[in-house]
Amino acid sequence: MGDRHMKFRRVAVAWPAFLLLLGCQDADSRIAVDSMTVYSLDGTYHRQKGQKPPAETFHGYPVLGKVDIAAKDRTAILAAVKKGIAQSDGKENNCFWPRHGLRLKQEGKTIEYLICFECLQLEEFIDGGQAHKPTTRSPAPVLDAQLERAGVPLQTGQE
Repeated sequence: MGDRHMKFRRVAVAWPAFLLLLGCQDADSRIAVDSMTVYSLDGTYHRQKGQKPPAETFHGYPVLGKVDIAAKDRTAILAAVKKGIAQSDGKENNCFWPRHGLRLKQEGKTIEYLICFECLQLEEFIDGGQAHKPTTRSPAPVLDAQLERAGVPLQTGQE
């Protein structure tokens, strides 16, 4: 089986855990998220020859700031991301300038999202696998509110 198919298979196996994280089961069976971090990213960063690399990156994009999310706020963020994916009509733009990142840790597993609300795309990283999903802009205000409350700068754009 090719490398590409193995990556898809790893994501497919992890998909049930993702569904539980997003609350697709009834409320009593949700899996608790141990930690969550929301990132503000410089999605338009293009490394120039000789340019010093940024101090911290998230999947190759410079981190402008980040905030650890309190347990009481995690469910709302997960619900917003789920809603954005579910409401997508599948249309996407071709830019992919992600300005948001999300990292979840649960029972030793890490799930990460790289999100471009400008082009309506989300990249999901689970257990070394990667999946692409269309989304809507609806989760952006929820993520932005967390970042703004913490005083984290946001990169401006059409988002």
